[in-house]
Amino acid sequence: MRKAPHVITFRLDPIHFAMLTELVPKGSSVGAYTRELVLRALHQEKAGAHVATRLEALLLNQRELRSQLDEIVRRLTETPPPTPSRPVSHPLEKLILG
Repeated sequence: MRKAPHVITFRLDPIHFAMLTELVPKGSSVGAYTRELVLRALHQEKAGAHVATRLEALLLNQRELRSQLDEIVRRLTETPPPTPSRPVSHPLEKLILG
């Protein structure tokens, strides 16, 4: 036996109903158009949550990269510059990578 679909109903005040009747495309009903609007809004909310999650991950990566860059700059500035009597004793990769 097949389950009946979930039915969700709500009432609109006359002002919103009148507004929707002006927006409904020809050949469609107010109810069908309203259902479509609700489903679009739910989809956009889900998509927005996905974008927010991705943005949070990108910001976290950005903070980590900035922290690493700050550490590299700190190491470069605390190391005295090489002089002819004191040549560079470590490669730049070792200085950057630790």
